Amino acid sequence: MTVVAWIIGIPVMIMLFIWLFDGRTQAQKRAAAKASDQRRQGLAAREQREQWEREYYAPEAVTAREAAKADHDRRTYRAEVSGCSISGVKGGSFKIKAEGRDDIEARVLPGDALYFLSLKNGDIVQVTLTDDGGLDEFWHLSRANGAKPRNPADFGPGMVPA
Repeated sequence: MTVVAWIIGIPVMIMLFIWLFDGRTQAQKRAAAKASDQRRQGLAAREQREQWEREYYAPEAVTAREAAKADHDRRTYRAEVSGCSISGVKGGSFKIKAEGRDDIEARVLPGDALYFLSLKNGDIVQVTLTDDGGLDEFWHLSRANGAKPRNPADFGPGMVPA
C-alpha cells in the first residue's frame, strides 16, 4: 500500500508544487506581471488614440476646423510698416498699411519696446485681426529690401502685447 501511495502521491505532490509555485522563479513572475501591465497600458493608450482619431476626423469636427481656418484666413493679411518710430526706452508707434484695408495705428508700450525694435519703415508684416479689430497675431516677415530680419517681432495667436 505504501508503494501505491507513493505512486499516487508523487504526481499529486508535483501538481501541488506546480500549482503553488507556478513552476517559475520570482524574477520570471515579476517579468510576466510587468509585461502584462505594459500590455494593458498599451491597449489603453491605443483605445485613447483611436477615440481621439474618431473625434478628430468626425465630419462635424472637420467642418468646424475648416470653418475656423477660413475665418482665420479672412482676418489675416500682409501689410507694410510705415511711420515707425520706436525707442527702446520710451516705446513708440507704427502704422500697418495694406491696400484695400484700413490703416492700423499700433502703439508700443515702454515695456514691450525691445520686442519691436527690429521694425523699420517698409518692412513686410503679416497680421491677423481679432473680431473687434485688434491685433491677434503679428509676424515680421521681411525687410523692405527682401532680407529676413535677424530678430523678428513674431507673436502667435493671443501673444501680441496689449
